[in-house]
Amino acid sequence: MTEALAKEAFTIFDEDKKGTIDHETLAILIRSIGLNPTPDDLQEIFKAVDVSMSGSINVNGAMQAAAIMMSKMAATDPANDLREAFKAFDKEGDGHISCAEIQHFLTNLGPGMKLDEDEIDEIFKEIDPGGKGQVNYAEFVKVIFAKI
Repeated sequence: MTEALAKEAFTIFDEDKKGTIDHETLAILIRSIGLNPTPDDLQEIFKAVDVSMSGSINVNGAMQAAAIMMSKMAATDPANDLREAFKAFDKEGDGHISCAEIQHFLTNLGPGMKLDEDEIDEIFKEIDPGGKGQVNYAEFVKVIFAKI
């Protein structure tokens, strides 16, 4: 489906209608169809789809770029990404973070994702049953992904 979006977006981004777009425009196109490449991802994509190193690609290259990015996104592990994010809050490096930090995180998620106090209380009953105020964040991530 994203390849079809890439093809449609290509016709929009090919402003001069010459059948090619440059690397900068390709990066914008990829983001416009909902993909979020890193600078390293973009370099990898450019190398793969611009084999002549001309600095521009055609519609087939745009569709190939979208396919490459989709496969990279499919290969990511969101649970691992979340564990790594929580690791940043682990001041002692012991695999635990405070319930207060988790509560702050959960109440400040993006629009439509914020949890209310009752939902947070339910989560804490599962991840901190003894009420110690410290949570093993690897276990917390398991709880979250078990509910998804």
